[in-house]
Amino acid sequence: MKDRFKKIEEKYIDHPLFSKCIGARVPNGWVDLIDELVIWLDTYNVDNRTLIGFAQIKIKFDMLTIYVEHYIDDDYLKYGGVHLSNIRKKISDICNRSRLTCKVCAKEKTELVIDSVVKFVCLDHMHDETTWFTVREN
Repeated sequence: MKDRFKKIEEKYIDHPLFSKCIGARVPNGWVDLIDELVIWLDTYNVDNRTLIGFAQIKIKFDMLTIYVEHYIDDDYLKYGGVHLSNIRKKISDICNRSRLTCKVCAKEKTELVIDSVVKFVCLDHMHDETTWFTVREN
């Protein structure tokens, strides 16, 4: 059976933004969101002459959760608050979009009423997505 996770740390093993990352594992449907953030953060670092990288990427409360840190201590002392504030806005956008993105296929979820509750579901994986986490690499 195809692994439904894609280890981001394997994809970005030699990327400097992941050199201090303690873990990065997301479902395949969210890999494009991570790719978008990596490209954005690369550009941000170059434009602002800093090096902020990933500390951890995980799923928490069924939502993408991303932690970053300054890889250069002097940068944090000089500009830490400004850079982290800007980066947190982008991270917040990406994490909020993960709630509306199917973990399996990356399609946008559709709003449905199920048992009198409004839910966002992928019509192709509405039964499968709730158990995506049980499928693991052997």
